[in-house]
Amino acid sequence: MKRHFAAGGVAGRALGVAFVTILLFLVVDLGYSRYLYDPRDYPELERARYRIQNPVYSHGFRANYCGTGVWGPRTYPICTNSLGYRDARARAVEKKPGRPRLLAVGDSFTEGIGVRYADSFVGRLAEARPDLEVLNSGVAGYSPIIYFFRVRELLEAGYRVDHVVVFPDISDIQDEARLYAEKDGRVVHTGHHYRKQLSNRRWRGYFKLSFRLIQLLRGEKKRPSFASQPAPALTRRGGWTYAADSNPKRRAEIEAAYQPLGIDAAIEKARYWMTRLYDMASARGIPVSVAVYPWAAQLVNDRVDNRQARIWREWCSSRCAYFIDGNPAFFSFRDENPADWESRLYISGDSHFNESGHELFAGTVAAAMRDWPAGRAD
Repeated sequence: MKRHFAAGGVAGRALGVAFVTILLFLVVDLGYSRYLYDPRDYPELERARYRIQNPVYSHGFRANYCGTGVWGPRTYPICTNSLGYRDARARAVEKKPGRPRLLAVGDSFTEGIGVRYADSFVGRLAEARPDLEVLNSGVAGYSPIIYFFRVRELLEAGYRVDHVVVFPDISDIQDEARLYAEKDGRVVHTGHHYRKQLSNRRWRGYFKLSFRLIQLLRGEKKRPSFASQPAPALTRRGGWTYAADSNPKRRAEIEAAYQPLGIDAAIEKARYWMTRLYDMASARGIPVSVAVYPWAAQLVNDRVDNRQARIWREWCSSRCAYFIDGNPAFFSFRDENPADWESRLYISGDSHFNESGHELFAGTVAAAMRDWPAGRAD
């Protein structure tokens, strides 16, 4: 009997020690995860704090959030307003502003991924034009089909908009070819995309973000930096503008990256959704403008009057208040700085603007729109 109780006592103490050990480990893990680990090591988990799914337009930002944005080796402050738009700070957006409101529409370039909001071209435009309220609906992974649904959501909710400026990205054509379609009045996925990266199960995301040491013990690896990413993927993603001028082998490789729809059909699809956006805005008396810009791949492989510029210039000819072409400024900068133009305009190893690239494009947009609203005095 005594041996039985003694054995039970030893087992109880062992369980107690194990329980205390696990509890202490969890406390240490929680402290490490919240205060010590580098969010750049696990960008997908960090981005899960502020990038969320949406049943109508695929994905967006969590509203009224302020925290740390992560893009490759870069971290930067990120805030969103009550609409779930990136902004200088978390704030409530009024439906009827006291000054003219400009709505910027686009993808990751417009969002300003990788840089502070004040350093993005939308943030710089807002700073240069304090007479305007500038809203930024841009989010990484958007394309014309989502541009339409995001603008429709805002207008149908009763928010006044005085000018819509769309910043179509080079990547829009591949996204329209491979990723998105419309079904029952919402955007659905036709391929792998953010749906596998984001989770609506908040407890799972919270656990992963709160207990990083457990994730390490499970063998989760860090995401590689931009420098170790394969360059051909970026080249194919942006290659549709110069595919026709490439050699047959390269052209075939580029065109294969736009299946199943194909480049030409994806361009028509992009034009279709842009036309729907224009018709919706025009019916409400809201002018629409378009502004385009090049990736580094265009500066290396293409010409200033590239296919993207020609497509949207032609589309704009009978519709837009302004067509703003950022290509001449970037090609001129390249010619004036042949040795280091890429490192001075783009994030290293990536297609996105760095702070100087945003500044150059912001100046182009601000100069083109300096007389809007009509009668404005400089």
